[in-house]
Amino acid sequence: MVEAGTVSAAPEGRYTWGKKAGHWETAYAVFGLAVPEERVRLARTGAMSPPSFNAGVVGFPTGFGKLWLETAQELDRDIHAISGRRPPGWTRSPCRSPFAGQD
Repeated sequence: MVEAGTVSAAPEGRYTWGKKAGHWETAYAVFGLAVPEERVRLARTGAMSPPSFNAGVVGFPTGFGKLWLETAQELDRDIHAISGRRPPGWTRSPCRSPFAGQD
C-alpha cells in the first residue's frame, strides 16, 4: 500500500499549533533545520502552512514509526521550551498506545 521510501499523509485540518511567532523556527531548530519554504493548504480552513500533517491519517513503510516516535519525544522534552505543544490541562504520561513500537 505504501511504496518503499515514501510517506503518505493528509494535511492538518486547521491551525491548532504553530500560529505564534517562532513556533515553527524553534521546532525545526531542535534538529538543526530551517523551516522549509514549501507550504501546504490546510484541509478544513484552506490556510497555507509550513508542512503540518494530521497524525491520524498517515501511511508509511516499516521503520518510519520508530523515527516518528523518537522525533515527537525529542520535541516534547522540556529543554526545548516549545510552548503550546499540548492542549491546556494535558499531563505527561507514558505512551500507552497498543501500536507503539510495532512498525
